[in-house]
Amino acid sequence: MIPAREIDEWTLREWELLEGYAIEGNAFLSPNFILPALKHLTPDSNPWVMLVERQDESFPRLVGVGVFEEQATSTLMPLPHLKSYQCILSFFDGLLVEESCAPAVLDAIFQWMAKNSDRWHGLSFRSRSLNSKLDRELTEAANRNGVVWHLDAEHERPMISLNDLPHDVLTDLYSRSRRKTIKRNWRRLERHGDVEFRVGTDASESAARIEKFLQLESAGWKSDEGTALALIEREKDFFSEMVGQFSQRSHAVFGELVVAGQVVGSSINLISGSTGFAFKIGREAEFAAASPGTLTDFALLKSCKREFADLTAFDSCAKPGSYLEGIWPWRLQVGSGLFATSHRGKAFSSTMMHLKRVKRGIAEAMRNV
Repeated sequence: MIPAREIDEWTLREWELLEGYAIEGNAFLSPNFILPALKHLTPDSNPWVMLVERQDESFPRLVGVGVFEEQATSTLMPLPHLKSYQCILSFFDGLLVEESCAPAVLDAIFQWMAKNSDRWHGLSFRSRSLNSKLDRELTEAANRNGVVWHLDAEHERPMISLNDLPHDVLTDLYSRSRRKTIKRNWRRLERHGDVEFRVGTDASESAARIEKFLQLESAGWKSDEGTALALIEREKDFFSEMVGQFSQRSHAVFGELVVAGQVVGSSINLISGSTGFAFKIGREAEFAAASPGTLTDFALLKSCKREFADLTAFDSCAKPGSYLEGIWPWRLQVGSGLFATSHRGKAFSSTMMHLKRVKRGIAEAMRNV
C-alpha cells in the first residue's frame, strides 16, 4: 500500500500494462483516470493504492491494483475500513487483476487485510460488476479466506455485447416502433445534407475533438442546469487532461455524427482492456428534434464489429432509467457492498445489514399502505 501521490515511474508503467490484460477492464481504475482526478477533482484526497506484485524470474511484475480511501464508519460498517476511491465522474470501481493468476492475487489481498485487521475491517465498493469473471473470482477467494460479502444494492445498466451483435442490428434488435423512430430521425438529419458516423482515435486530433465535444455539451440542457463540463473549470481541466492521456495510447474513442460536415452528436468513449466505456455524450441543440444523441449511440453500436474487433463489451455507464435502455439491449449488473475481512467486522457488518433490510422492509410496507 502506497499513497497515490507517491507513485513512481516503474509502478505507473506496470499499472498501465496491467490494465491491458486484467481479467476485467476498468477505465476508472486506469492511472490515466485516477491521477488527473486526484489533481483536478479531489486535490485534498490522497488515497491508498494497493499493489500486488509477482516475482517473475529476475524482475517483479504488477499483477493487482486497487485504489482505496480510509473510511472511519459507514452505513455498511461501524468500524474503520477501506472504500473504493471514486470522484464525481467515476462510474465503475473494483480491482485490476491479472487473469492468469487471479486466485493468487485475490488471496493475497484478503490475507493482507486479515493481517491488518487491527486497522481496517473490510473493503467496500460502490459500483463493481456482479455475475462477471472478476465477481466469481472474488466470491471464490472470499470463501477460501473466510471473508464475508454483504451486497447492499444492485442495478442493471445497458451495455453492448459485441459477441452477440447480429449482422443486421436494426432489424434484429429493435421493435417495429423503435425501427420506425430511428429511421424517421435519420431522415430528418438527411434533409440537411449527407449524414455519416465516424470514429476517431488519432491523438493528433484529440484536442480539437475535445473542444468540439465541450461546445456541444455546453449548448444543450446541461448548460441550462449548469452541469456542462465547460462551465466547471476543475471538471473541464480534468476531462481535457484525462481524455488527452487516454488518446496518447489510442484508448480514447471519439464517435461523431456528422451532417453536411457539421458534428451534431459527439460521444467520448474510453477503452480499458477488452471493454469500452461510454463516458460522455454531447449533441447539437439545433437538431434536437432528430434526437442526435440517441442516433449517435445507435451508430456507435452499429459500428462496433467494424471498428472494435478487439473488444468484447461496451459499458454505457448509464444510470437506471436512461434512454440507452432502449438502444443498447444487453445488461450489466452492478452492485455496492462490503467484504468484511476481520472477526469484528463480520459481526458488526452483519448487524448493520440486518438493520438496513428491516428499514427497507418497513419503508416498502409504508409505501404500499
